[in-house]
Amino acid sequence: MGEQLAFKGQRKSCSVDVKGGRKGERLGALLSRLIDAAVTDDKPRSEIVGAMGRAAGISASTVNQIVNAGIECPPLDRLAGLARGLGVSRSRLVTEAEADGCDYGESGRCAECEKSTKELAIREFARFVRTRNRLRFQ
Repeated sequence: MGEQLAFKGQRKSCSVDVKGGRKGERLGALLSRLIDAAVTDDKPRSEIVGAMGRAAGISASTVNQIVNAGIECPPLDRLAGLARGLGVSRSRLVTEAEADGCDYGESGRCAECEKSTKELAIREFARFVRTRNRLRFQ
């Protein structure tokens, strides 16, 4: 499969197809199993997902995107928060994300995504300069 990059919203997430599936599928499946294991009569799934989001500093909707592999390689600080919210070690989530194909650079973000994000920023800046120059010289 070829490389596909998708950037969404203010925070950019990276989507890269890999052989045997997409990045994020194994991490998402692990998170889903851990959430299901934590569900009780007194603590529904939505409450657990909300607690994970608060611990990671993200919304429950974003947690669900990670669980559903919509965000394939969450930053390490987010993985740490998700792990805290579930009461598991960060290394368990990182190991699964790396087995899934995520390659975290020194910044703690997906190394492939960091490069792509920088390239996108350069293209966006170039488009801004072209537009500004067009308006300035009209």
